[in-house]
Amino acid sequence: MIAYYGKTLTVVVLRHQFLTLMVAVATLVGTVYSTSSPQGFFPVQDTGVIMAFRTPPQDISFAAMSVRQQALARAILKDPAVDSLLVVYRHRRDQPHDQHGPHPDQT
Repeated sequence: MIAYYGKTLTVVVLRHQFLTLMVAVATLVGTVYSTSSPQGFFPVQDTGVIMAFRTPPQDISFAAMSVRQQALARAILKDPAVDSLLVVYRHRRDQPHDQHGPHPDQT
């Protein structure tokens, strides 16, 4: 094992000193960056809140989307780990409302 290490050191590292130096510098920079940036996907204090966004098909009506959202909410609430759920849905700004005409920003 020591002979293999010595051969690898001679063939790879000593013959490619500049590349070895760049790998060492990149490792150092990566280490410094990773320790100075926020860690992990979840916050340090778990707030217990997960947000999800759903993009509806462009041709769906508000009523049909309401039915889909309610079905999704019922399915999520079946999970015993879920205490509560807030569902908010509306048309995108570039789609007219079914019963109320265009969005106020479009007038």
